[in-house]
Amino acid sequence: MMRTLLFYFTFIFIGSIHAQFNFRSPIDGEIKIAANFGELRANHFHSGIDIRTDGEEGWKVYAVEDGFVSRILTSKKGYGNALYITHPNGLTSVYAHLSAYNDIIKNFASACQTAHEDFELDTILLPAAIPVKKGDVVAFSGNTGGSSGPHLHFEIRDTKTEFVINPENVGFEIKDIYTPRIFSVAIFSLQGYQSKYVQTIPIPNGKTIPVTPGRVGIGMSGIDYYSDYQFNAGLYNTQLFKNDTLIFEKRMDTFSFDHWRCINAHLDYEVLQTKSINIEKCFHDDGDLTEIYPRLLNQGIINIKPGQTIQIRLVTKDHAGNQMQVAFALRGTVAVKKALPKYNALPLQINNLTARKATLTIPAGAIYDTCMFSFYADTTYRNYSYKYVVGARTIPLQKEIELKILPITIPKSGTEKLYVKSLTMGSVGGKFTDGYMVARTKTCGVFVIDVDTNAPIITPINIPYSKNISANTTLKFRIYDTQTGVKSFKATANGKYILFSYDLKYNLITCNLNDVDLSGNNDFELTVTDGCGNIKRYKTVLTKN
Repeated sequence: MMRTLLFYFTFIFIGSIHAQFNFRSPIDGEIKIAANFGELRANHFHSGIDIRTDGEEGWKVYAVEDGFVSRILTSKKGYGNALYITHPNGLTSVYAHLSAYNDIIKNFASACQTAHEDFELDTILLPAAIPVKKGDVVAFSGNTGGSSGPHLHFEIRDTKTEFVINPENVGFEIKDIYTPRIFSVAIFSLQGYQSKYVQTIPIPNGKTIPVTPGRVGIGMSGIDYYSDYQFNAGLYNTQLFKNDTLIFEKRMDTFSFDHWRCINAHLDYEVLQTKSINIEKCFHDDGDLTEIYPRLLNQGIINIKPGQTIQIRLVTKDHAGNQMQVAFALRGTVAVKKALPKYNALPLQINNLTARKATLTIPAGAIYDTCMFSFYADTTYRNYSYKYVVGARTIPLQKEIELKILPITIPKSGTEKLYVKSLTMGSVGGKFTDGYMVARTKTCGVFVIDVDTNAPIITPINIPYSKNISANTTLKFRIYDTQTGVKSFKATANGKYILFSYDLKYNLITCNLNDVDLSGNNDFELTVTDGCGNIKRYKTVLTKN
């Protein structure tokens, strides 16, 4: 009931905001999207819309309404270069993966970065610092951070709560001429403590599906499109009816960043990991706190008796009102008694597990459902520690779990060079504390202690052999580390800090020479440090006529 009331008041709020605002587009011309709000992504729901820029960078980005720049973010990953503009009506607009800011914002950001001698910036501004008017060019589109191609990532947020809001709910019109599609329906057995995928039926219109009596869940696979078939979109609204009674609804209007990782509970994570198929559950797990379910009757779970027939209707709609539905029946077969599986971890409490020379703490809210969580040592592996199996790749995590491992041996380089490594994901860091290596992770897997004594690698990209950079417009270096990753870097000329941007996906740092005076001879030094404190230095004399 509380969840329904929360959604109801949120919806009323969104409706009132829609009536108040007359946003302009953040770009010139029609908004065409490459991804919609709430689209299914790895470990999160998409928090905005991705606006196409025809594969180009440098499109003008406009303030969608009067306001002030409230936050500037520059990052080697994630949003890359991003801008936050707070409006006087309770909403904040966000523009991400930018190639550049306008001159006023650029100069402010550069001054902050230089003062802290760090490219990474996340600064909050006062309202009087940089005011903007609706239609001002505030930035230019790009491909920075975690972007996989040029576009503008655009969001609307509630300024107070930081909840993201579907831009289509507040007046941003996007052409949508296609009906969403349901490809298949999935059946789940919910007889134990955990949902178990049973079968998938391609569009079972008019069919009767035999199911084991007891608690049954429905899932579905589908997709949507907007103005063409070039880009897939996520499903906006899904409803499940049992004998014409609405028992489950998902609607992508708003959600909290605290819960966007709950996508791993909304999807059947085991099928996703083992078959790379997205099946959206039309029932609810206890640990799924996402604010996208306005209707949950009995958690969307269907109770069926032997011989009983229940009519099911599954409806999916897009924001424009285009819809598709599938109708079928479930029939309970003969009841089969099965022993309930064992479990050792509950989602709403702290779970402490032990293995040889190691402990594991699973905090409350870290897992979504009751499960058997594996934790044991493979003592046949002996390096700096045993090999530890932590959970299974089919178990998703909402929060970090803490792994404490007692080293078998300490290397000559000392404990500061130790780190915890996932055999599939690489370094998860860690710190030597009270005789143990302590690390935190949001991914299950196999973990060991390893040692990193190797310095990062620096490769000049466009430094002439003569070291004369008079013809250069940029300085570029590739920096990377094969074990614990690059933790920090710093460049100086004649002892003075020089600002380089950092694009992690290319391991590339770049200095725009239009922004720095390197006339004459310059003692140039680039220092790169990895996660275990290993340092690499590149020194040379650069000349500019």
